[in-house]
Amino acid sequence: MEATHGHTLVLFTSYSLMGAVYNQVKDRLSFPLMEVWRHSQEVIHQFKQAQNAVLFAAGSCWEGVDFPGDMVSSLIIVRLPFPVPDPLSEAEREQYPTLQDYTGTAGRSTPDFRLRLRPV
Repeated sequence: MEATHGHTLVLFTSYSLMGAVYNQVKDRLSFPLMEVWRHSQEVIHQFKQAQNAVLFAAGSCWEGVDFPGDMVSSLIIVRLPFPVPDPLSEAEREQYPTLQDYTGTAGRSTPDFRLRLRPV
């Protein structure tokens, strides 16, 4: 964040994790720090107006938000949004000898992940 003088978007998959990290770093950063909680367009607008802010976001900023130009020079993804494994997925994965075989046949995680990070 120091290298880009703010201009950072930090994406979380959990609002509770976002809040915990925010509370740990809010007094340590020399840039305005903002949090987006569940479709708060006002905070996103404030971030766009700020000169060098850092925006912490979950859910609402993963899709469909445009940050033109160099407004966001640094993107930090805290955890990639892969679905939680389940026993059926585990059993299915055991049927394929390599990861390439698995993703070519059953790749459910990768397309979902690519959709979440698609450009607007």
